[in-house]
Amino acid sequence: MLEVKIRKLMVKCQMSNVKCSNDGFTALITVLMVSVISILTATTLVFLSTSESLFGFSAGLSYETAQIADACAEEAFFRFKSNQNYSGGSIVLGDGACVIAVTGSGGNGSTRNIIASSTISTSIGNFTRRITATTTIVTNTAGNATTSDLTSWQE
Repeated sequence: MLEVKIRKLMVKCQMSNVKCSNDGFTALITVLMVSVISILTATTLVFLSTSESLFGFSAGLSYETAQIADACAEEAFFRFKSNQNYSGGSIVLGDGACVIAVTGSGGNGSTRNIIASSTISTSIGNFTRRITATTTIVTNTAGNATTSDLTSWQE
């Protein structure tokens, strides 16, 4: 449709005594092309900044989840040192929560595994971290004091 109008205008230009020029059409097409390129560039920048924001948000939540799991594992270790019958539970910290499980049994020289798993749920997904710590129960030679030594820590 536009092509037909341009052809009619060109024919009128050629038939009349008025000198016609294509400079206006060239300028119009140039402005349109620059506008399209500018809009595409702006759209790309918006998408890039949105994805970078989500990446930063995810990294922050992943770090927070790791810190909660770390705090829960330490708390479980200290509770176990105070009470060797401690079997775990759940703790709420900040925006997340963690579940603690203590496995293993036995007396002097036996090992126990402390498993702390934390989760933060958001609209973009769930972030979960798990820490497994191993502790060994140690009784002194007199048999009147018992403690536990942390022997491994894995994330």
